[in-house]
Amino acid sequence: MSQSKRAPANSPLAEPLLAEPVDGDTRPVLVLTHHPQDYSEDMLAAGVTPLFAADMSELMSILRRRAVSGFVLEVDQVLHTRGLEREHLYLLADAFPLLRVRRQRSERALALLDDPERFAEQVRLFSPRRARLTPRAPVLLDAVLAAPGDTAFAAALPATVLDISATGGLLMGKAPLPWGDLLRLRIHGLSDPAPITAGVRWRALHGAGRHCAGVRFMEISDAQMRELGGAIA
Repeated sequence: MSQSKRAPANSPLAEPLLAEPVDGDTRPVLVLTHHPQDYSEDMLAAGVTPLFAADMSELMSILRRRAVSGFVLEVDQVLHTRGLEREHLYLLADAFPLLRVRRQRSERALALLDDPERFAEQVRLFSPRRARLTPRAPVLLDAVLAAPGDTAFAAALPATVLDISATGGLLMGKAPLPWGDLLRLRIHGLSDPAPITAGVRWRALHGAGRHCAGVRFMEISDAQMRELGGAIA
């Protein structure tokens, strides 16, 4: 349930963004926004050190230098990212305590989509750490997908692998991809044609008829890994 907060004239938030600090503890929190002035006062008062980034390039630069304990994401920013940048946002949202914020168009106010008190507690308990995203390389590889129980690929769907890393890839199909947490993936052109078992991290519809999924390789042979690794070497 969204938690909208109407602001007084001097603040975008009607209530403190975070609870008061405990025993003087402070935690660095990454904030993806074009409007740092809307967060600074509340976060500093709560004993949180905000690290502001206006875009993905700046965000990744901060994460290479600083360890953080949480991530504040203006969800409208997701709409302005594409491809790998959007997948990186999903990965970061999974890696850290997350507070999602929606900026109101008609007024200087923010709607909190997550419980700020729960977020504050998670931040206090989360040991600061850096995020190292696996390097990825763009590719165009033909593939077929099947559900885990479809060992013969009898109901396989055609797909394209759009990028690859040492741990996973980005898949796109013209029809809804097989549902479930796991997929069987056969990539054409590999010397080892054995199916690769992949775990689905996220799914999204990008434009008309573009069904995408980010996957992590769960079972893959050494030979397949070496061949795919050549794309990101």
